[in-house]
Amino acid sequence: MKNSMQVQGKSYDIAKTELHLPAMDEVRMMYMSVLTASETEGFGLYEIELALLEDIDELDGRRMHIRPNGETYDDDTLGTDIIGADMLTDLNCWHTFDGSYSYGDILVDFRRIEGRTYRVNVEMTLTESDEESQDLSPEDYNISATADFTVTVDEVNPMEQTDASDM
Repeated sequence: MKNSMQVQGKSYDIAKTELHLPAMDEVRMMYMSVLTASETEGFGLYEIELALLEDIDELDGRRMHIRPNGETYDDDTLGTDIIGADMLTDLNCWHTFDGSYSYGDILVDFRRIEGRTYRVNVEMTLTESDEESQDLSPEDYNISATADFTVTVDEVNPMEQTDASDM
């Protein structure tokens, strides 16, 4: 299985993937990053609330499926809430050498390979616009992007400071 992503007809090999699902205040949060070896291409999904995922071992066969306005599609099985993601827009976008793109529809499927290692399939619509998503119409999201990769899930919260000098 090849770890790769495609956007605007260009393919990129994926070199680094992270998927953190810490339990925080009675919900699971998702922090996902996908990067090429040069770390100049990739995407992130940070501060995504997964209200229906109580345990990481329940991730197999689950789907995140959201609209540009943050509402979920009926086939979303994770109770996805992206309201917090809007505050971290520099992390929540797709970057390539050609530019940055804002998310439209986001569909992410998770399939267990073994233990906590999963195959993740991502399909998105993107736009080059810097406008707020609520100001855009569905036709503005006319760029398709996909990614297919493996990742090992953990419960680490990457937003917590561990450096003792920051205390």
